[in-house]
Amino acid sequence: MLVGRLVFLAGAIVLLHCARVNFEYKTYLNLVDLPYESASPTTILYTFFGIFLCAIGATLATKPFLPIAAAKVHEHETIDSALSQMQFYSFGHRGVTPHLK
Repeated sequence: MLVGRLVFLAGAIVLLHCARVNFEYKTYLNLVDLPYESASPTTILYTFFGIFLCAIGATLATKPFLPIAAAKVHEHETIDSALSQMQFYSFGHRGVTPHLK
């Protein structure tokens, strides 16, 4: 989990660096009176790399899923016995339609 947090932190630092570089690039273009059309390709590439690092870090940092509690209850039950339960045949859960006069 520590590795995941460090990878996520590295991705966040890369993204913050990309934001700073893009801001400086935009400021430079304003100083020389050139229009800003988009970020530089290198900045875009590093941004995707930072997003990738954040995604991998978040995946590594999370705990594994807990087992579903109902799976232990129905562990030895066959599909025939599970599908033949009466609550599957009752239609009491449906809404009541108003009677026509």
